[in-house]
Amino acid sequence: MSFVLAPRMRDPVQAAWTLLRFAGRPMTVSDIIFDDAFPQRFAGGELGMIIQALNGWRGAGLIDGPKKPETFIMRQEAKALRNPPAGSGGRQPAKRSGRQRIWTAMRVLKSFDLVHLCITAEVERKFARHVLGQLTRAGYLASDPVPKGDQPRWRVVRRTGPHHPSIEYTRGRPTALRDRLTGERFDLAFTTAFFLKSEVNYVQ
Repeated sequence: MSFVLAPRMRDPVQAAWTLLRFAGRPMTVSDIIFDDAFPQRFAGGELGMIIQALNGWRGAGLIDGPKKPETFIMRQEAKALRNPPAGSGGRQPAKRSGRQRIWTAMRVLKSFDLVHLCITAEVERKFARHVLGQLTRAGYLASDPVPKGDQPRWRVVRRTGPHHPSIEYTRGRPTALRDRLTGERFDLAFTTAFFLKSEVNYVQ
């Protein structure tokens, strides 16, 4: 889908509303934020604004989520509105933790490397590596094959909900992640050749 770029499309929530008004099929969050109508790739804070707005519009009965909870299509009567009704986008979200921003970004991105994830989630490289390590050891992530010398890439292989897993500790040491949606517990497996250690560094 393509639009003539207008100042209103520089606002992420307004742009998401406009895309859904003219969409001929249900759209995922990825469809929305990676559409050519956006003048730039929005960062983690703006991604949170879009998700908050989508949930608010769905709660207000302006959009539906057919088949999958994270697929959205606007109701016909709502398409007559050029702008979303005031207050329909839900309450302003509280500042999310870095771990939650990483989790949200990973669920939206099809495939990602460490630098891409840090930019999208607005987190420091060291912290992102730590979180990626735990999620990989618990089986939430898998590495994607890349050409030799390229930055390692990952994808989410266990999609279980909008909230990041909680951490369980034994004697002060993290030993497992517990899924907040299913309640399942996943041990943090220890490996002697953890692939994050072989990360290729970008030139600073």
